[in-house]
Amino acid sequence: MPLAQQIGELRDRVLGELQEIHDYYHDTTIAWRVLQQSVANGRSINAENEVTGTVTTGSDLAARAQGYVAGYLAEATFVQFVASFEIFFVELLQAWLTAYPRSLAQAELKFESVLDAPDKESVVRDVVRREVDKLAYKRPKEWFDYLAVVVKLRCPAPDEIARVAEAKASRDLLIHNRGVVTRAYILKAGDVARYTLNQRVEVSTPYHRATWELLRKVVSDLATAAIAKCT
Repeated sequence: MPLAQQIGELRDRVLGELQEIHDYYHDTTIAWRVLQQSVANGRSINAENEVTGTVTTGSDLAARAQGYVAGYLAEATFVQFVASFEIFFVELLQAWLTAYPRSLAQAELKFESVLDAPDKESVVRDVVRREVDKLAYKRPKEWFDYLAVVVKLRCPAPDEIARVAEAKASRDLLIHNRGVVTRAYILKAGDVARYTLNQRVEVSTPYHRATWELLRKVVSDLATAAIAKCT
């Protein structure tokens, strides 16, 4: 498959994922509002969680709805936004380096790997995988710096890179430190850090939407610029 087509399909798939995630967030928010209204109108609900044994009434659910949406739902979908973007970036870079492996000419490789490989394409795939895996553990700014050297794209803008870095740093806190700010977050987020040490990050409605819009834009811009380089 031509590289431009690969990138186009990757872009469309990831943009579709981002839309599905946000639709899930929106639709679930509506469902909770409908439930709140239903309880307010007198509907009786009594349900037991067979796993935990917790018994929940309609009043319980109505009272918890706002916290569920603002907390678990917003945070979970925010984490998915960032994960989808990371997948896009990794697959874009893999596709580009596989098509144009000359930039990896100085990469080190054990001779055993060459001997065991069935063909040149397998060697290229292995070198590309190692290079991308190594980059994945670095900061987003280093991702984009690497992409700028290898693909020579003029996007995203510096402020967008900073905001992507902050979003990833927030995602990391939610996954690995219950959302509590560490020095690592402050270092990764830099000038756009939203919180100080030991505060807890929040995924407010405006921030949730702004991150979604940012990642969609960066995906579209990177894909468009990369496709233009292929033609």
